[in-house]
Amino acid sequence: MDFTASNSTDLLIGGMDCWSYYFNGDMDELRFYNRALTREEVISTYTFEKVPIQSVKDGSWNDYTVWSCNCIPHPSDILQVSHQVTVPANNIAQAFQITYTNNGKVTLGQGAKLFLNK
Repeated sequence: MDFTASNSTDLLIGGMDCWSYYFNGDMDELRFYNRALTREEVISTYTFEKVPIQSVKDGSWNDYTVWSCNCIPHPSDILQVSHQVTVPANNIAQAFQITYTNNGKVTLGQGAKLFLNK
């Protein structure tokens, strides 16, 4: 892809011939590379810059109010657990990495699983 500033055409992100909805917002800290990054380079950049999601109170893993992001953690999230967090019975919880501080603890309900993707 040639990114030289030789025209005034807008750069459109998203959309296609049959779907005309494009990204309409701001982006910050974009990076363009002249090559494909290795898996290790992507992980290194991502984990270096990502701010950990923190537990803010005791509760269920699936309760978004337990986490500083007001969301349920995803497989790519780095977590810092400082409270008692329980993965409910027969549920699967995922994160990229978990660190524990103070009395932080993750307890698994019966049949529950926790996968770390690091």
